[in-house]
Amino acid sequence: VKLNPDTQVVATLGSKEGFANMAQAITAPGDVILCPNPTYPIHAFGFIMSGGVIRSLQVEPDDGFIPALERGVRHSIPKPLALILNYPSNPTALVASLDFY
Repeated sequence: VKLNPDTQVVATLGSKEGFANMAQAITAPGDVILCPNPTYPIHAFGFIMSGGVIRSLQVEPDDGFIPALERGVRHSIPKPLALILNYPSNPTALVASLDFY
């Protein structure tokens, strides 16, 4: 990955601050955000602070997580602004194999 530190990098005090700032920068009130459940709390609250509407997608390890996310995107009206991908799922501590990626 090549990044320009002057235009493509932001220093933050931690991942929560960085995620919340990003969410606030791209979200307008009423924007739909798809968020896996379970999830790390800031993944939803970063968007809620900007007036985003969270649609929670129940993900299950037995189906590989991805089908629930695909269904959520396909059936969301209005079209979601963002889909939070946190695979396999912080805070569950599950890991994905390199073959997954």
